[in-house]
Amino acid sequence: MTAFRPLLLAGAAFLALAAPALAITADEINAATFHTEHKGKSPDPRIVKAQTLLDRAGVSPGVIDGFDGENFEKAVAALRLRDKIPGRGFDEALWAALKGDETKDIVSDYALTRSDLDYKFAKNPDDYAEKAKMERLAYETRAEQIGERFHMDEDLVRALNPAIAQAREGDALSVIKPGGRVKK
Repeated sequence: MTAFRPLLLAGAAFLALAAPALAITADEINAATFHTEHKGKSPDPRIVKAQTLLDRAGVSPGVIDGFDGENFEKAVAALRLRDKIPGRGFDEALWAALKGDETKDIVSDYALTRSDLDYKFAKNPDDYAEKAKMERLAYETRAEQIGERFHMDEDLVRALNPAIAQAREGDALSVIKPGGRVKK
């Protein structure tokens, strides 16, 4: 079995590379209702919509990623407490308070600018002591750059924009319209 171990590891690496990327569309997110069914491991359009609406309501769900998690649950609880919404957890009452079914402008287009393209990406050190010595940390990828600006997880940016690495000036990227001020 030991002789086959490198072959097994190489095969597993190939399968990881060949695995399909997470897929989701702007239309799925914008049209999501409380009863939208979600299948698979991709971001849930309903959760993306709820996270964005929480963000717009001033209750941060953390990074918008389309997955139910601890930050999302804390934001739901905080909104319920603040706005005195009866019930528990993410349910239809909360969805109605967020106006989930009526809101259709969650994802919009963002035209990539010359400034975006001129940004110099760099690999940041893994060691925190080395990071502390740096004047600033750089974005490492276009998905990280766009994700930070629009409160989105890098994987969600890539899922909505599979060709982001090849994007050019003026290309439209699908991005979340979060609450608050968007970073430049």
